[in-house]
Amino acid sequence: MKIRLRWPIFVILASLIIIAAISMNPLLQLSRSHAAHASGSASITLSPASAQPGTIVQVSGQNFVPNDTVDIYLNEINGPFLASAPADASGNLPATNFTVPDQNEGQSQIVAAQLQDNIVASAYLTINPIITLSSTILSPGETVTLTGKGLPYSYILELFLDSTNNNYFDSTGGGENNGDLTFPVTLPRTSITQGQHIIIAELLVYQNNQTINIPVTFVPRVYWLTGVPGMSTQLNGAGLNANEMVSVYWGTKTGQLLGTPTTDAYGDLSFPFTAPTGLAPGAYPVTVVRTNQKPSQIVSYFRVFPVTMISTPGIRGNQPVKVHLTGFLPEENVTFSWSANNGEVLGQWSMGLKGELDTKLYPGSAPVGSYTLTVVGDTSGLQISNPLNVGPGIETIGSVPGGTTYVNGAGFAAGETVNVYLQAPKHGVTVVTDATGAFSTTITLPRTYEKHLYIHAVSSNGLDHASTAVEYLPAIFYSESNVYYGQFDTFSISGYGANESVSIIWNYQHAGQFTLETVTTDSSGNFYGWASVPSTPNQSSITIAATGNTSKLVETVTVQNYATITINPTSGKAGAKIKIIGGSFGGDVSIALTLQNTMLPVKITSNTNGTFSATFTVPTVSGAGNLTLEAVDLTDNITASTAFDYVPALRVSPTIVKVGDTISIKGTQFGANDSITLNPCFNFNGVNVRTNFDGSFSTKMQVTGSPGTCKITAQDFITGLSVNATIVIES
Repeated sequence: MKIRLRWPIFVILASLIIIAAISMNPLLQLSRSHAAHASGSASITLSPASAQPGTIVQVSGQNFVPNDTVDIYLNEINGPFLASAPADASGNLPATNFTVPDQNEGQSQIVAAQLQDNIVASAYLTINPIITLSSTILSPGETVTLTGKGLPYSYILELFLDSTNNNYFDSTGGGENNGDLTFPVTLPRTSITQGQHIIIAELLVYQNNQTINIPVTFVPRVYWLTGVPGMSTQLNGAGLNANEMVSVYWGTKTGQLLGTPTTDAYGDLSFPFTAPTGLAPGAYPVTVVRTNQKPSQIVSYFRVFPVTMISTPGIRGNQPVKVHLTGFLPEENVTFSWSANNGEVLGQWSMGLKGELDTKLYPGSAPVGSYTLTVVGDTSGLQISNPLNVGPGIETIGSVPGGTTYVNGAGFAAGETVNVYLQAPKHGVTVVTDATGAFSTTITLPRTYEKHLYIHAVSSNGLDHASTAVEYLPAIFYSESNVYYGQFDTFSISGYGANESVSIIWNYQHAGQFTLETVTTDSSGNFYGWASVPSTPNQSSITIAATGNTSKLVETVTVQNYATITINPTSGKAGAKIKIIGGSFGGDVSIALTLQNTMLPVKITSNTNGTFSATFTVPTVSGAGNLTLEAVDLTDNITASTAFDYVPALRVSPTIVKVGDTISIKGTQFGANDSITLNPCFNFNGVNVRTNFDGSFSTKMQVTGSPGTCKITAQDFITGLSVNATIVIES
């Protein structure tokens, strides 16, 4: 359960904010020798005067010493250096760019100094926060990374979906001293229809709350299932359309039709069905087929995990039996018994959330001999048995080729010498049992994987002996179940040979499979790395395999593949040339581009591998400027979309004014219902306005300040785009 943070934290830190504000005054940082002309006639102007970390701001000025260098600092002289430029022959500082550093939200000072001349000037720069997500194409329940810059010294950040009315889903808080934040965010699992949404980040700051909207696109997701053959289960999904009828198949879309359920009004799918009987351990596809929708099908998997039990193989007297159990249903009750004493029941336990259990059993006294330990799932009916000797026995813990496997023995005589070896006595070690007849040792496995390897333990007198098979445990894990062309995803492998070369095969055992990369495991047989998702034409399900080049061990994982497009630049005005790159579309097919549902006059044919690269010209757009660019595979109906921001326009009337006049300011092609910050040079604090549904706004403002040329800047708070208009203030 997430706990929403509350207000008192800001009252505590209010004094710190005041102290921080005082420390930002550059004049207080000057030595006595430098302070003589600190309040002289030199001055600087910032354009814009409000910006986000990482953006470019221009500083210009006047009345400096001609031809001497002007150094630009943040907050104080000899503070973080930003830029430098020489004043011209008239003492003017030409427009000089600097990048807004990572800094806490609020007003900082930009200081321009000619220290050798004891001249300093400053201007306030308002740093606005920016919040982004690691991806804007999302699926319900997915975990993404939220990144913040320019955050205040103390805040609460609450996240909502589409509306702040009862749609809260996550929060964090802090007091980062550089305004940066990295935070994992888990999205809601239900009640999200397919298409465009807005994640609303409410930044709660003492007496200065802000709202930041992040446009995102949700794609459907069907959650994986875990169960046993023949059980009744329920397929759940989210992110589909409201009241959408779908067909559910066991297997692929040509498999067995299980039913045709309809989603609810929130796009959620809930469909009960019974899994087939006789399923071996593995992952079985369950396919949701849609009509005239994109994507046309969504694949889930019904996973049957192997039921395993590792237990103490042999005991003497009243020794306990240690048991590690996997593969039963989560939180299912299981019953243990053994074949001694007329089927004595040893106890009942509840499995964990992942169907795992570690426990100890205490069998009653029984004659020396071989018995069977059995566990039965009370709900699933699953059953597994292991031998349990009253007398000698051994167990091993699974390892990797070339690794060390632990061997535990029990049931031998106390103080007895035992030879423990792999396959043959010459490949072993000698141990002496403890007072209970138990021992622990290790055996090194061959670097090359071999089947049917056995470890033996034989007493020195040859009367007591036990053996068990060697178990290898390879695995591959991919960070995302949904992958998109060009994105970087992490993956890990384990259970392979120490320092073994392992090939990561993309689209394993399908036409066009290839080696994504070859990696080398560490001394424990593990590897952790990342890879860029390649283009796989017209294929929604991809199998990724890890193949040990020495051990020959193979393990696979299946992911869902989606087409993706990226553009550069991501904004432009009419006539601008935009480059688009796409992948995982159909091979050798025509691709159509639409901008806000209007077809663009550009012809594109994908390459054989489903990629394409093209350039299109931005058409003239009316209305809101936050647009959606979509690429459509005209043969296979594969689609991908991305946001495109049309460069807005700003108009001021009249443009020649006097102090006290009222001017009209109009903006168009901004984002719909976005917050716009207006920063006129004659208005120190600036003002915020909100656009209409068509991305336009209109406001009036009274002219103050001094005669001269004045620049008015309007910045879209969501896209970061800004435009300028100039007026002349006459004396």
